Amino acid sequence: MLYSVLFASTGVNAHENYPLLADADKQWQMFGGPNGNNQITTDNKVPISWSARTNKNIKWKTELPAGGQSGITVWQNKVFITINMPVDTPKFESLNTDYQKVLNHYNTLFNQVVSSLSTDNTYQHLQRNLINSQEQWQKFIDNRKNQKLPWVSNKVLNNTPEKLTVVNAEQDLHQYILSQSKELAQYQIKKDSLSILINQGIMGKDILLYCLDANTGALLWQRKIKGVTKTLYNYAFSDATSPSPMTDGRYVWAINASGGMAAFTMEGKELWSRTWTPTGDRPFNKQYDSIMYGDVLLNVEPPLTTDNTRHATWNYLHGINKYTGKHEWVSKDPLTHYSTPVLGKTKDNIPAVMIGRGGPHEVPEGPEGLSLIDLRTHAKEQSLWTWQPPKNNKKSWGGTDIQMWNKNVALWIEGSPRSFELHKINPTTGKTLSVHDLNTVEQHLYDTAKKRHILKPKIMLKQMEIQPYTNVIIDDRLYFMLRHQPFIAFHDLKTGKNVHLEIPTEVVKQKSHPDKYRWKTKETTDQLNAKGQRHNGEERSRGNGSQKAFLGTPIVVNNYIYFTNAHGLTYVLDTTKAFSPEALVAVNDIGAQGQTFSLNTMAYSQGKLFHRSIKALYCIE
Repeated sequence: MLYSVLFASTGVNAHENYPLLADADKQWQMFGGPNGNNQITTDNKVPISWSARTNKNIKWKTELPAGGQSGITVWQNKVFITINMPVDTPKFESLNTDYQKVLNHYNTLFNQVVSSLSTDNTYQHLQRNLINSQEQWQKFIDNRKNQKLPWVSNKVLNNTPEKLTVVNAEQDLHQYILSQSKELAQYQIKKDSLSILINQGIMGKDILLYCLDANTGALLWQRKIKGVTKTLYNYAFSDATSPSPMTDGRYVWAINASGGMAAFTMEGKELWSRTWTPTGDRPFNKQYDSIMYGDVLLNVEPPLTTDNTRHATWNYLHGINKYTGKHEWVSKDPLTHYSTPVLGKTKDNIPAVMIGRGGPHEVPEGPEGLSLIDLRTHAKEQSLWTWQPPKNNKKSWGGTDIQMWNKNVALWIEGSPRSFELHKINPTTGKTLSVHDLNTVEQHLYDTAKKRHILKPKIMLKQMEIQPYTNVIIDDRLYFMLRHQPFIAFHDLKTGKNVHLEIPTEVVKQKSHPDKYRWKTKETTDQLNAKGQRHNGEERSRGNGSQKAFLGTPIVVNNYIYFTNAHGLTYVLDTTKAFSPEALVAVNDIGAQGQTFSLNTMAYSQGKLFHRSIKALYCIE
C-alpha cells in the first residue's frame, strides 16, 4: 500500500465526523445519489425530454479530451467525473485512410507474387498441405456433429491438433509467399502496424479526476489518480474510470479501478492517495461502483497482503477511512468483481450494503449468493445474513447484477441464458419468500406496418433474450432493461406478472418529423472520442444499444425512471401510468446517431440532470 497522508497540514482531525452541509439531500454526492439507491424525490421541475442533436433543453456541453465511464457527482456548483488519460494518437479517420492505402497496395503485390508462383514446386506443395489439413479439419467437425458430442467453445476447438495443423499450414504458405518479395514483406509490416493501431486499443493505468463548474461546464481543475494494472479504454464491461467520484461538500474522493484511490479538497489539493493491486487472473469486468457511508469509503479489493484469513485472489468489501486512506475493516464474506453493492437500511433501521457472488468466466468467490453486510460501527465486517440459491449454479447471473434491495425485499436472478427465475428474499432474515418465473411474459410488440404496439398475451422467451440488467425496485415493482433485445421489462413483485415493452432502437430529430423513431434496427456506433480517436479496438463494444455490456444504472427522479442504452439513448418511463406504451414518455439522445457511446449513470441536482458519453458531459435543464 502507498499512503500520502497530508491531513496534518490542513488541520483536519481524521477521526472527526463532519456533518454534511446544508441541503445535502439536494446533491448527488456518489453513486446511488443521496439515498444510495439512485432514487430521489424533489419539488423542482425535472426535465424529461432533451436532445443534444437539436440542443433541446441542453444548458451546456463540455467536450472531453478522452473517454470515461464514471457516474457523475454533483455538489452545489461543482460537478465531478473521471476520464481516461488523454493519449496523442492519430485520428481514426486518418489511420483508416492510411491503412486502406497500404492494404490495397499489399493485396496487389500479394496477387502478383502468387501469380508468379503458379508453377513453383514448393508453393504447390505448401498449398496441397493446406488443402489437406483443411479437409481433415472439416471431417473432424463433421464427426463431432454426427456423434452429437457435447458443445465446446471455439477456444477449445482452436487448440485441437486438427485446427493447429490448419493454422501451421496457413502460416507456412504465407511466409513462403512473403519470402519471394522484399517489397511485399515490407508492406506486410506496415499493414500489421497500422492494424494494431486501429484494432488493438489503448491500455492505461492512470485516470483523471475532473472538477467542472455546474453552471457553465467550465473545467475548474483536474488531478491524476494513479493505478497499478493496465486496462483497456472504453471497454463495454467497464474500465479504470467506472467508479463514480464521491463528495461530502468539504472533500472529494476518486477511485481508479486499476488500483488507486485519492482524496482532495473541493479546490483540488491532494490530501492522501493509496494504491492496491486488483485481481488480475480473470477478465477485467469490474461492474462495482463507489459507496460512502459516514467516515468510510467502500471499495472492492483483494485482501491485504498481510491477511492470512481470506483467499488472496478473491475480492472483498473494504472499509477505507475517508480522512486518512487507511483500512478500517474488510468483510468476511467475499463478492465477485461483477457485482455492484447497493447501500440501504433494513426495517430495523440498520445501515447495510448488499453484495453478490457467482457469475460466468469461473469467478472464484463463493459460496454463490448474497450477503447483507452490517455497517454499524460495532459490527463492521459482519454479515446480517448470507443466502444461497438452491441450484448452486456458479454460472447463474445473480452475482453480476446491481444488487437491488429495500427494507421489504432483496432480489436474486437465478439462471443461464436459457432460463431465468426471480428469487424474492426477506432482507431482515435472509430467507426465501418466493420464486417467480421470468420466461413467460406479455409483450407489447411494435408493429411497423400498423405503427403501433400490439399486445401479445403469452410468450415463452427463447435463448439469450431476457438477460436482465439495470434493475430498479420501486415499491413492489421491478423494472429492468433486457440484453440482446430492445425491451424494458416490468415484474410485479406481488403477483409475479411479467410484461415487456419494445422500445425504439433510434430516434431521428427532424423538423418535418420531430420525434420519428426507428424500430428493430441494428444500430452501431463508431466509438470515437471528441478528438476523433478510437481507443477501443474491440468490435463488440460498438454493437447495438442493447448489446452485451454493463450499461449505466437507471436513476429515478420523482415518478420518472431514466434508462440509458450503450448509444446514449435515454428512455423515460412514467411509473404513475400502467406499464404500457403510454408509460414511455420520451426517448432522448446525447449525441449524433452512430457516433455516441455511453455506459455511465446519470445524476440529478437542483432541477438539472447530468449525462455523459465518451465525447462530452451535458447539463440538461
